Amino acid sequence: MRQSKLSDGPRKCLIPVGNADSLPAVSSDENDSMEIPRILVAEDDPDTRELLEIVLGRANFRVSVTDDPIKVLELLSTDDFDAVLLDNLMP
Repeated sequence: MRQSKLSDGPRKCLIPVGNADSLPAVSSDENDSMEIPRILVAEDDPDTRELLEIVLGRANFRVSVTDDPIKVLELLSTDDFDAVLLDNLMP
């Protein structure tokens, strides 16, 4: 597995969304009347994967995470996701 170097350019682009604790909470009444968006995170870096899972979870998304590209394809073929965050340099 090739390690990325600083000279390789940015591997990821994360846009800060503020403090996840400051996001508005969804009341249980709102939760009952709407479906919670599902996001698939495909990321091989464990720290980034954990950060995304925490931040997106606190923002009331249902998050599935994997570091396996084959698992990404399996999940996409069997589940419906509203968005996919993909590390484009994942092995």
